[in-house]
Amino acid sequence: MNGKMASSKRSTTDWQWGAVTISSLEPNLILRPEEAFLLGAVKAQINPDARATNVELSNIDWEYFATLAMQHGVLPLIYGYLSQYENVLPEVLQAEFRRYFQLNLGSNYVLARKLLDILSSFKENGLSAFAFKGPSLAMIAYKDLTLRPFSDLDIFVPKKDVLKAKELLEQRGFTMTFPEPDKDPLEWVDSHYHYTFVKAEGDLVVEIHWGIAPRFLVPPLDEESWWQQNYQVKLLNASVPRFSPEDQLLLLCIHGSRHQWERLIWICDIALLLKHEMIDWSRLIARARSLRCERMVYLGLLLAHQVLAAPLPETIALRLRHNRAVFQLADTVCKQLFSSADAHRASAPSFFWLLQMRWRDKARLLVHLLRGKFAVETTHREG
Repeated sequence: MNGKMASSKRSTTDWQWGAVTISSLEPNLILRPEEAFLLGAVKAQINPDARATNVELSNIDWEYFATLAMQHGVLPLIYGYLSQYENVLPEVLQAEFRRYFQLNLGSNYVLARKLLDILSSFKENGLSAFAFKGPSLAMIAYKDLTLRPFSDLDIFVPKKDVLKAKELLEQRGFTMTFPEPDKDPLEWVDSHYHYTFVKAEGDLVVEIHWGIAPRFLVPPLDEESWWQQNYQVKLLNASVPRFSPEDQLLLLCIHGSRHQWERLIWICDIALLLKHEMIDWSRLIARARSLRCERMVYLGLLLAHQVLAAPLPETIALRLRHNRAVFQLADTVCKQLFSSADAHRASAPSFFWLLQMRWRDKARLLVHLLRGKFAVETTHREG
């Protein structure tokens, strides 16, 4: 069950209620047939009432389509939808899709069990910990462990418990791979926001977070309210701690913005959270304001609406309609969605400059640009 000792689900009817439409960016995009078909397939899973994308199937390069679907992490989500195109999909690709889906299914269940094992160990040792992304997000937003691929486990712990969590993982055979081992632990925890660990066999990556992004983008999550939540999600045979719907949405919007929303799956995460979670919009905006990341949140919401036809409540739509900077950022994301990593790197400085709303935050970003730390801290990408 999602929610604070009560369900946070709502029906499709409730989700549609009060929704308004902001003009879609799709007509302004120049898309290859494969890209348009992929967007249409994903959109059909988000909002079945959305206008269908008309694509001439004979023009589709199915190999390129398969590459896109895997790169953007949406193949499991649209796997069932593709069954209606068996007559045009090459048999070799149908077999490849089946293998991919089955491998993802098995991997997700294995990782979910490992997450439960780690969280149980943390709890036994008195550590508060919240599951984030990975298995937790699959169940919260997708309602199915198999529909969202993930290759690592992300766990949030309060800053005061980070070194204890590090010690427990190392006792379980994990090796820290980020940062370099010569970094002073106390100094690192005070100035950064995550550790990366790998199991000895190299088949399990765990990230311990006490923040969500570099400090030149958002301040640390120091408020006690972040760590005093009573929300849970059902995962296999257990209930695991999770963030509130508002905090989950906010953190995902920061994460996506930090990586310029270069993967379609990150926009799917937002759209499906909007579909399945009851959001307290006033609380969300207040929390975003406290972290000085309102523009990141509005960008995530606008992308979910424009790219995947996720309805938005009127209160949010009204805030967005005259927010020129957010529309400019969304235009950049949409035009680069199927571009190379080089295109994202080239636009990163101007993108992050516009993402910041306050001059003191722009000044902090400028310092990082001048120090040459910017590329290192923004190219570390999670799933």
